[in-house]
Amino acid sequence: MKRGFLFGLGSFFIAGVIAGAVGGLIGTSRIAGFIMALVFMPLSVVVIRKAKSAPPDRSLQHAFMGWLLGFFAVDIAIFAVIFMAIGVAKLATMH
Repeated sequence: MKRGFLFGLGSFFIAGVIAGAVGGLIGTSRIAGFIMALVFMPLSVVVIRKAKSAPPDRSLQHAFMGWLLGFFAVDIAIFAVIFMAIGVAKLATMH
């Protein structure tokens, strides 16, 4: 599952490079798009190299689930932080 997770994470970073480059070319936040692309480029290379050296997955289902978890890991972490912040704000306003 580690190999699938790393390939999924690398795929996310590659998609981030493409989105950052496109956002930098046609979007309103040109600098932010190019910075995102420049940060994600070396990260994707490192993660894909680590994935290639990881042992193969036991089954196709483990590989697929690992890839999905890896691809959405950053999104899941962002949503978790947002929901925790909302929860803390609600607790702070309760009397």
